Amino acid sequence: GDGVPICQADSHGVHHSCGSLGSQQLRYFEGSLTMAYTVGDKCNHVSVERSSEISFECDRSNYTGAPAFVSEVDCVYTFVWPTALACPPRELECVVAGGKYDLRPLLDSRNWLVSKAEGVGGDYQYVIGGCSSIDFKELPKCPQIPGVGACRYHSDKQGTALGYVTGDLNEESEGVLHLDYHNGEQCASGQSSLVHVQFICAKGKGLGTPVLVGVLEKSCETKIQWETEYACAQDAPSSAKPWKITNAASGKEFDLTSVSHQLSQRYREQDGATYTYLVGLGGQAVVCPGHEGEKDVGACQIKNGSQTGYVLGKVNSSLHMSGGLVRVEYGGGQPCHHIQVSRKAVVTFECDSRQDFLEVLPEEEC
Repeated sequence: GDGVPICQADSHGVHHSCGSLGSQQLRYFEGSLTMAYTVGDKCNHVSVERSSEISFECDRSNYTGAPAFVSEVDCVYTFVWPTALACPPRELECVVAGGKYDLRPLLDSRNWLVSKAEGVGGDYQYVIGGCSSIDFKELPKCPQIPGVGACRYHSDKQGTALGYVTGDLNEESEGVLHLDYHNGEQCASGQSSLVHVQFICAKGKGLGTPVLVGVLEKSCETKIQWETEYACAQDAPSSAKPWKITNAASGKEFDLTSVSHQLSQRYREQDGATYTYLVGLGGQAVVCPGHEGEKDVGACQIKNGSQTGYVLGKVNSSLHMSGGLVRVEYGGGQPCHHIQVSRKAVVTFECDSRQDFLEVLPEEEC
C-alpha cells in the first residue's frame, strides 16, 4: 500500500510491510551511512513489528546501484546497497610529478563551459571541473551530487553526470597530461559514461579553454582536449642558489632552499569572488595570464573566470627578518584600481606540518 518503502511477499502471495515511510531515519555515524524503517506489520512468531535497515556502501563503479538482501533476524531485515552516491567527494591535487606540472590555476573556475568542435555535441552543453569536481550548486541543471567531474545538459532537460572524480591526473608524455572522469550515468548502450580530458602544453595561451572533440555514443565516451599554459613543464629551481637568512639577534639560520619554487592557492574574498594566487619562490618567476611576455612576474592574482591576471609584484629572492619571522616582498605590481599605488605581495614563512602550503590572508589596500 501507500507509504510502504519495503515489502515482503511470501510464496503464498501474502505481503507484509517491513517498515513505514513515516518512520524513515537516515543516519551517519563514523563513516557508515544507513537508512532505517520501523513500524512495519506484526511478526507471526514474535510480538514485535517488522523493521528494516539499509547500509549504503561506496561503489564508484555503480552510479545508482541496487539493494541486496543480507539477512533477517527476529523480524529485522537488513540490506546492503552499493552505490556511487554514497561515496564522499574526492578532490585532486592537480599537481603532477612533484610539481613539474601544476594545473591548480585552472581551479579559479570550478565550472568550465566546454567549447565544441564543429559538428560535435549536438544541442547539449558540457561542463567540466578543470582538474577537479564541478561546483554543482551553481549548475541547477546538473545532478546535485558532490564529486561530479563532468555534466551534460540540454536547455529544456535535466542534465546527467558524465563522470566522477575517481582517478588521478597523469603525465601521458612531455607536455601532455591525462585525466579520466569515471562511472557516470548509464547511456543507451547500458554502459557507464566516461570522460577523457587531455591537457596539452600551449605556451602563451594562459588558462586556455576546454574543447569537446568527440562523443562516442556506443561506448559512452566523451573526449575533451584543453590547450593551456599550465600543462607545460615548469623549469626546475636551480640548486646552485641557496636561499638562506640568519636572524642577527638569535644567530639562527633559516634555510628555504628546498621549498617548492612555485605555490598556488584559491581564496574567496568577502565579496564572494574567488581568486587564484600564484607565487614564485627563491627568485623563480610565474606565468601570469595576459602577461606572458613579462618574464619577471613573482606574484599573480587571477579572478574566477577571467583570462587575464593581475601582476602583484616582480621577482624577488631577497629574504628579510620581521618580528622574528622570515619574509619576502614582491613590489612593483600593477597599479590599483581605486588608489594610486602599485600592488604588492608579502609572503611570511611559518613553521607548519603542511609542507609548502600557501595560505592567503585578506587583502589590505592592494
